[in-house]
Amino acid sequence: MGRKKVEMKKIDNETSRRVTFSKRRLGLFKKASELSTLCGAEVAIIVFSQNGKVYSFGHPHVNPIVDKFLIQSILPEETVPEMMNRIQGTRVNELNQQINQLLSDLEEEKKRGKTLLQHPEEEEIMNLDLLQLKHLMFSMEELKNHVINQTNMIIGLVPINTASSTQAAVNNTTVVPHGYDFGYDFELEDFEFLSSCLPACI
Repeated sequence: MGRKKVEMKKIDNETSRRVTFSKRRLGLFKKASELSTLCGAEVAIIVFSQNGKVYSFGHPHVNPIVDKFLIQSILPEETVPEMMNRIQGTRVNELNQQINQLLSDLEEEKKRGKTLLQHPEEEEIMNLDLLQLKHLMFSMEELKNHVINQTNMIIGLVPINTASSTQAAVNNTTVVPHGYDFGYDFELEDFEFLSSCLPACI
C-alpha cells in the first residue's frame, strides 16, 4: 500500500504543525545545500516560524548574499564590483585633491617663511621699538604655527592651538617637537633672540 498523499492545507493540530515545520525546514535546508554543492550557487534561505523565531541557511554565508540582493535590487543595472570601484575611485580622487591643495598651501608658506626669515642684522633689530619687536615676533610665531598645522593635516596629527603657542613663545618656551623639519631654516633660536630683545616687563 502506497504512502498517503498529504493534503496541502494548514495543519490544524498545533503539535503536528510544529513537528512538520521542523522536518520540512530541515529538508528545505538540505535541498538548498545540495543545490549549492552541485551547481556552485550562492544560496540564502530565511524562515520565520509561526512564533516568530527565525532560522536561516546560507552558502557561503547568509549576510553577504542578502546584502548583494538588496544592493542589486536598488541598482539593478550596476553590478556590485562596478559600484564599489566607482565609490572607491571617487573617494581617492577627493583625497588626492585635498592633499594637493595642502601641499600647494604649504609651499606658499615656505616661500613666505623664507622671505620673512631674511630679517636685518641683529644690530638693526636691536634698534626696533617695542611695538615693532612684538609685531615681528608675533608674525613669525603665526607663520610657524600655520606651517605646523598644514603639515599635521597632511600626516593626520592634531592642529596646534595658536593662542597657547604664541603665549608659549613669549614665555621663551616651545610646543614644537625638537628637530621638527618645516622644509626651511626655521629655528627656535629666532624666537629666543627676539624674546631677549623684549623688555622684561612684557
